[in-house]
Amino acid sequence: MVRVFGPVLAVLLSLLTAPAAFAQTVHSDPFAVLRQAYASKDAKLAASAYTADGLAIYANDGVPEARVQGRAALERSFKGFFAQVADQNLDLNFRVVASTADAIRGVYRLRFGDQVSYGGFEVVLADGLFASDRSTSATASDFEFAAGPVMFAADAEPLDRSVYGQL
Repeated sequence: MVRVFGPVLAVLLSLLTAPAAFAQTVHSDPFAVLRQAYASKDAKLAASAYTADGLAIYANDGVPEARVQGRAALERSFKGFFAQVADQNLDLNFRVVASTADAIRGVYRLRFGDQVSYGGFEVVLADGLFASDRSTSATASDFEFAAGPVMFAADAEPLDRSVYGQL
């Protein structure tokens, strides 16, 4: 009797814990998490896209390089940014230009209100999260003519008239 109960209990436990394991797998795309966090202005969610000691490096033209390390510091940084744009809708999207198993390089576009900001990114992944994220300056042309497809909602993407109007 005990021999039957042990395997039955093991099967029941595996069935009960399976949804939790599945949820972790589904939630493991840090780009999707970051996009959702920007849309909802959720600093804690944004920071959750990074490893516990994750590093964000902001190396944009014309300003000194800034570094933010650790999930708590990243959350504070995102909270400060989201407070600056509290009254605006945010739409973050990405185009991947090159990738390996643990590193991805590309271009992002952030729409907020009637403004658009572009940047390059180089991320290193660890356990499905950003271990490091280096952001650099980029242009609308860099984003629009990047080799890879738009990562999210590609069917809803309007053409950027400032780029395509020049062709």
